[in-house]
Amino acid sequence: VNKKGQHEFHIEFREGALAGTKLTVTADKAGIGLHVRSKDADLRRLFSSSEGEIGRRLAEHGLRLQSLRVDDTSS
Repeated sequence: VNKKGQHEFHIEFREGALAGTKLTVTADKAGIGLHVRSKDADLRRLFSSSEGEIGRRLAEHGLRLQSLRVDDTSS
């Protein structure tokens, strides 16, 4: 649980196509928040352009995508 009272967990991918990518997932009554951090510009574009699909997949499980934030970690 983070400072805002949301459930939160962190995933760091160390191998494969997502190596170096970090994902933070937060959840509260309002929905799911995803924060993706990656050096890979193609992965950042993929996640950004997939917001609708991610939202639909979560909705299939009764969840709502509240926010999707994608940041560059190369600097």
